[in-house]
Amino acid sequence: MAARRVALPPPVTYLPKTSLDSAAQSSVHSILKQLKSCTRRLQTALASHALELRVLERLYYKGKNQHRTALFWRNVAEMRRYGERVETTDLYGLVERMRVAFWGEAGLQNAKLLKGSWTHCPDIASVLFVMRRCSEARLLLEKARDRLSAAYRSFTLVMQTAAFLQLILTLTAITSRLSSLVAEVQSCTELAQTACLQLAHTLDPKLAQSSRRIADERRHAKDIGDVTVFSESSKDTPNQAATENTDEDVGAVLARHMTTEIETKPVIPPPIETPTEVVPSLRDDLNLIPSTGVTTVQSSADCLGPTDSIIRTSVKRKVESGTLPKKAKKKVKKKRDEIDDIFGM
Repeated sequence: MAARRVALPPPVTYLPKTSLDSAAQSSVHSILKQLKSCTRRLQTALASHALELRVLERLYYKGKNQHRTALFWRNVAEMRRYGERVETTDLYGLVERMRVAFWGEAGLQNAKLLKGSWTHCPDIASVLFVMRRCSEARLLLEKARDRLSAAYRSFTLVMQTAAFLQLILTLTAITSRLSSLVAEVQSCTELAQTACLQLAHTLDPKLAQSSRRIADERRHAKDIGDVTVFSESSKDTPNQAATENTDEDVGAVLARHMTTEIETKPVIPPPIETPTEVVPSLRDDLNLIPSTGVTTVQSSADCLGPTDSIIRTSVKRKVESGTLPKKAKKKVKKKRDEIDDIFGM
């Protein structure tokens, strides 16, 4: 059996109007005006929201078999699920019962009594319950707006492919309309929560401050938890993420020890030191060797210029290889006779 998502309200204890002082009664007058405008706005917004959900429901069951494997259809299913969750919160009924409670038990049975002056006031437990439910509904509405914005961006990208264009256009319009309606419901919920907080402060200031502090701490803890989850997920290594996403048992991931490569440089041997002084005995032996004069003879090749030496070298190579070019023979002219003179040859 599925768990109950809607908490049942506690039994209401009605306090008479005369139990409040004049300052509290004047503040209750302003609170009732806020609740009246809030319930009217909630009724209009939630009625339009229910109408859009019915259209989305028809489109969902019409294209479920054809598009259930498509990626954009996941956004359709998610929109439908969040829309149903917003409907099950019954925010209009919650705030309306809170407003009608100022006319006592008879106000629930006869709506004509609401046109007159209020006669009773709900107890602090009922007010805190409505305030807590409004705080939880605000978190749900904020999450629904985020998912609707993501679905709208997805439908806009799919629209560029021109596939199932009529369906995508209709879903885009429904997403935009639902997002605006959810924003209106969220604004009304904040107004109702503010009115309940003022009423709780009028009835019991100490208890109202403690409950407000608990609600703020819960909201702050949720924001910190979201940031912590995001930071921890960003620190995960790719190997851990791949292991978590796969269903196949591939074994545990072993941690690799980081090894630092030591760059080895070649060892250069020290230079050999040459003795600056010769041993005296070796010096004496060297002095005994007779000195001979060395004369430099300049060859004929050194006297030649660089061009002549290059030519001589190339000719020498050709002679050695046997590829020396031969001189072309002169052509011997034929002797002319009378026939050549006649024909002009």
